[in-house]
Amino acid sequence: RAIGAFYQSLYEFQHLEYIDLYLMHSPFGGRIIESWDAMLYLQQQEPPVVRSIGVSNFGLAHLQAIQESGRPLPAVNQIELHPLIYQKRLPLIE
Repeated sequence: RAIGAFYQSLYEFQHLEYIDLYLMHSPFGGRIIESWDAMLYLQQQEPPVVRSIGVSNFGLAHLQAIQESGRPLPAVNQIELHPLIYQKRLPLIE
C-alpha cells in the first residue's frame, strides 16, 4: 500500500520528478517493518523518486524495532515539540 500511495501522490503532482522527503506517519496499527521496507524500496529506485525517507510521531520503541531489524534508521523523525510536552519528548531528543 505504501508504494501505491507514493506513486499516486507523485502522479497528482505531475510537475515533480521526485520527492525530497517522504514521511511515514504514526506507527499505530502494526506493519512498521513492512512499511519501512516499502519506503526503502522507493528510495533505492533508479532514477531516484525519493531523496530521503523518514517517519513522523515515532516513539523510541518504534525506532528500536527498525534498528533491531537491521534496516537503516530514518533520516528524520518529525515530532511535535513545545514547552508543554518537552519533558515527555525528552527521551526522543536525547
